[in-house]
Amino acid sequence: MSTENKEKYSAISQLIEVAMSDGHLHEEEIKFIHAVGKQMGLGDDELLKLIKSPAPFEPFESELDRIVQFQRICLLMHVDGNSESKEINTVKSLGLKLGLNPKATGEVLRRMNEYENNVIPPQDLINIYLKYKN
Repeated sequence: MSTENKEKYSAISQLIEVAMSDGHLHEEEIKFIHAVGKQMGLGDDELLKLIKSPAPFEPFESELDRIVQFQRICLLMHVDGNSESKEINTVKSLGLKLGLNPKATGEVLRRMNEYENNVIPPQDLINIYLKYKN
């Protein structure tokens, strides 16, 4: 399997992990995961397989791709209108595993609700991560 496919499967598996961390897989979460999977070029069979058997963790090589993935993870957490502490802890843990600065990911989590649909505009998102660069 190519590195690109491993990264895509891992990205979807990360979303599934967040969605299931509160013990409930909500319809809105399934729709979100499906839309992201389709955007990545994955078919329905591949998505179903990942729900049943998640792929191993394989972060994107590019930092920008990892930032985008963290944004997806955060959006998924809010898609059902309820962010439980288990989900928040899972999201923070995935941010660390993705190799992102915890101060930056914390700020992203705090500031999401300032924006319509919790979507931080790309330049604002990049500026948050640049602020915490060493």
